[in-house]
Amino acid sequence: MPWTVKHSFSNDTKANRRGLSRKETIYPWLPAIIDEDTLTEITTFESGEYSFVFQQGRERRQYLTGLYLKAISVLGHSHFHPRDLPLQFRRKMVVQLNLDKQFARIQTIDGGEKSRIVTAIRSFLGTSTASADVLKNLKLWLESNIAQKESDIPIIVNAAVHYLREKKFELPSENVLQSIAEKVVKQATQNFINMMNDHLDIDEQERIDLLTAGTVLEKLKNPVPKASPNNMAKELQRIASVRSYFPKIIPLASTCSGSQS
Repeated sequence: MPWTVKHSFSNDTKANRRGLSRKETIYPWLPAIIDEDTLTEITTFESGEYSFVFQQGRERRQYLTGLYLKAISVLGHSHFHPRDLPLQFRRKMVVQLNLDKQFARIQTIDGGEKSRIVTAIRSFLGTSTASADVLKNLKLWLESNIAQKESDIPIIVNAAVHYLREKKFELPSENVLQSIAEKVVKQATQNFINMMNDHLDIDEQERIDLLTAGTVLEKLKNPVPKASPNNMAKELQRIASVRSYFPKIIPLASTCSGSQS
């Protein structure tokens, strides 16, 4: 089933179903405007879905069940209210179910009603919520398979989305996936540092610490302070620290004189 996205933390609602943008973090949402072919593809009920929807009770419940069924099938989560779905999408539900167009104006539903609808849909689709153990396994998988090659949060979130959907788990909230991705990147960075430290002696570690505090060559850009015993001592120390990062070579003058002899 194809699905579209919009960028989180952005007003940009343009989406590409084949190539996902890497602006900020990626989480599945429907764009504000959907082209007609895509709209038909993602909203058309199959015969089994029709039967399921019409078994849910009165017209309001039928509409909301159909709305959430098709949206969850596309997005992989239920973290939305009717108002968060495009008006085109809502109107399409009304037309397909042959209901009064007033239902497309429903903006929100209370938590209890939504919970009952989503629970029935999970049973119908054969999906389940992602438990703490599932999210723990997801984090381990990301650390082992993605974070060793990628440190881009959107790519890691996108990988998490595909991992959970393939295993038929409903996506947790956007904030949860964002937090997992950030922790994965942090852990991968720490693992790399630990690996480096295991292969460096104390002197090499201290030199790396100096490098990470600022580029060595940047030290040469610092202006020379006013002459004084203390300042001269600091300057000599600065020059010595810079020279320590370069290999010992034969002075140019010695090389030239040697070639002339």
